[in-house]
Amino acid sequence: MKLSFVIPMYNAEKYIGKCIESIIAQNGEGSYEVIVVDDGSKDNGKDVALQYSGVKYFHKENGGQSTARNMGIEKACGDYICFVDADDFLIEKTLAPVLDMAERNNLDMACYGIGRPEQIKQADSFTEYDIMNGGDYIAKNNYNNGPWWYLIKKEFICRNNLRFVEGRYGEDGMFTMKALLAAERVQGCNMVCYCYVEQPNSTTTNRNR
Repeated sequence: MKLSFVIPMYNAEKYIGKCIESIIAQNGEGSYEVIVVDDGSKDNGKDVALQYSGVKYFHKENGGQSTARNMGIEKACGDYICFVDADDFLIEKTLAPVLDMAERNNLDMACYGIGRPEQIKQADSFTEYDIMNGGDYIAKNNYNNGPWWYLIKKEFICRNNLRFVEGRYGEDGMFTMKALLAAERVQGCNMVCYCYVEQPNSTTTNRNR
C-alpha cells in the first residue's frame, strides 16, 4: 500500500461523497486506501461513505478532529498519509507525480499546491523544488501549517511519535510544525492537488474567543 487517505468526518453527509469520489479519481486502484473516521456524526454520512467500494469506515465517539486523525494514523497501512478534510476534495489525477517524487527521493514530507475552487490553475509542466530539511523549508518558503498540504511518510510519523494534540484549537498547526522541525528530507512541487472549500461556522472561520 503506497498511500493512505485519512478523512475525519463529522456531520459531512453533504460533502463526503464528492471528497471520496475525488480520491477515487486519482486512479490509484490497489495502491491507495481511503480511511473515513466518523467522529460521532449525527447525520447519514456513514451511509454515503459506505456506498463506495473499498472505503474503510471507522466510528468513534465524538472527541474532535484531532482524535479522528489520530485514529486514522493508527489504521493507515500506506507508506505515506494524505490528510483530507471531509468537505474538501482533490484535483483529478494530480497526486501520482507527487507520490512518485516522495518515493523516489525518500522524503519525510512532500508538499504540493492548494487552492479554492475558483483559484485552481495548473502549470504547464511538473516542477520539483530543492530537497531540504524542515527547518530550512520553513525559513525559505511561505509554508502553510495545514496537514492537508503534505504527503507524510507514516514511518516518519511513528518514529517521531507525532500525533495531533487533542482538545484544543490550532492542533493542526502544532502537528505540522513539529513534523517539519523533525523532518530531514522535505520537498515541494508546483502541482496543485488539493481544493480547499471554506464552510461557514467551521473551526477555521469561527472567531469565537
